[in-house]
Amino acid sequence: MPLTVQEEAELQRRNEVARGIEGLDDELEATPGFEGAFAGLWIDHAAGGDITVASAGAADVPELVAAARRRATHGARVKGVTVAHSLAELRRAHRALHDAAATLRDEGVELSFIETNILDNRVDVGVLALDNAKTDRIRTVASEPFVHLHPGGHVHRQDSKSNSPGPWKGGTQIHGPSGSCTAGFGAIEFTDPPRKYVITAGHCNGLTTGGQFRHNDSGSTYPLVKNTGAYPDGFVTADAGLIDVRDGLAGNLMVKDPTQNGWVRGVQSSDVLNQTVCMSAGFSTTPWRCGTLRAKNVEVLNPGGPPFINVRRASYGSVSGDSGAPVYSGQGLVVNGALELTGTGVHLGRTIDSSYALYSFLQNAATELGVLVITSSQANRVMMRHSLKCLDVPWGSSDNGVVVQQWTCHPGTMQWFEFVPRYQDWYLRSTPSGKCVDVSGPSTANGALIHQWECWGGDNQRWRLVQESGEHFSLRARHSAKCADIEGVHQHDGARLHQWDCYSGTNQQMLYF
Repeated sequence: MPLTVQEEAELQRRNEVARGIEGLDDELEATPGFEGAFAGLWIDHAAGGDITVASAGAADVPELVAAARRRATHGARVKGVTVAHSLAELRRAHRALHDAAATLRDEGVELSFIETNILDNRVDVGVLALDNAKTDRIRTVASEPFVHLHPGGHVHRQDSKSNSPGPWKGGTQIHGPSGSCTAGFGAIEFTDPPRKYVITAGHCNGLTTGGQFRHNDSGSTYPLVKNTGAYPDGFVTADAGLIDVRDGLAGNLMVKDPTQNGWVRGVQSSDVLNQTVCMSAGFSTTPWRCGTLRAKNVEVLNPGGPPFINVRRASYGSVSGDSGAPVYSGQGLVVNGALELTGTGVHLGRTIDSSYALYSFLQNAATELGVLVITSSQANRVMMRHSLKCLDVPWGSSDNGVVVQQWTCHPGTMQWFEFVPRYQDWYLRSTPSGKCVDVSGPSTANGALIHQWECWGGDNQRWRLVQESGEHFSLRARHSAKCADIEGVHQHDGARLHQWDCYSGTNQQMLYF
């Protein structure tokens, strides 16, 4: 059943409340004096979206509530609750079980998962073929009453279903020799030349690199080239892998459902318990699956390999084949007619009883894989086809009249641009300066330099995007009908951008990522 306008507004308000307290739980846990009392923080949807702060000591509740109130936005109330055990106690028990897992396995006691369950103030542990003898052995490692043992496994990975193909967009189906998964986020690595990828679940294609995934629109196959690796102490923070997309078909576009696409605007750097999360599913009959974040520190013990730690548990639905699907924070915002979303995770699978979904935190995945997630605004770049260099405002200047140049692509803000719709045309705006790419003069002559200037709506700042080849396009100025062009077809750093008669040269072709 679709939400009413009022329900959508309330859901968005709660998403903004969650965004306002991102990272606050880590800050409170690290605050001197709170470390022995702080027990967690979350959004309480049953209480109208209030912020709840938990403490293991009643005396510390007022100070914790006051700290949270300083970050509360959009009319959110803050309440404090007292629980039996601090987060530090839960973490110590979790770590003891983590450290003992290999020894226990050698003794025939196989742990399947360990979860720091803040909402229920306990540590949950899955044990294969649990019996009294195994219970007694585990209690020698962690005897605390808040450690709860559960029989059976925890994870059902969802990489086996096969179905019809789709293009490289987040949420579409991809197919390998041993089954199928779902395409996640586009990503880029700033090598020379830069390389583009699609992130999916690392266990797709049997946790091996070199396997081929099929992209049916082009008839080509693409290799899984990298999985998240183990740290020296034997764990990984994400189950993720990279598919090498050699011809630039990866981007920041995702599919919400068959009738609506959206854009990934940013990546969540910190998440909040009970925030709304949604998955763009490749195989589920309902392609947009939403729920809430229920736990942030689930350890999935991986037979034959290192455990995955800091996995998230959420209440959205999923089916076989959804592994690798992109997970977003909230349901997104409609901006200028386009759905904009914030990426938060890579779908891993479901708990063995199918009651919850599991996903890797996207920022952890990108860090371990050594890539930057492609987004639609602050980290967007425009790359020239002939040189594989990016448009750049020298030194990140905010002055009017600074000529746009090409430079080796890097993560610096002087290469961040965004397209802003203007009737049937677009502004190309420098994100840090807020100024528009503008033909100087405004001249209609060949060779007129293109610089940045205050956005004022003139036709010399309005551009038409003309598709040239694949995802490459040219920028055609409305006032002159000439194209943005790197002068002299130069390939060196510092070559300037000017306008010239359009002729589809590679020094006029660009890629936005």
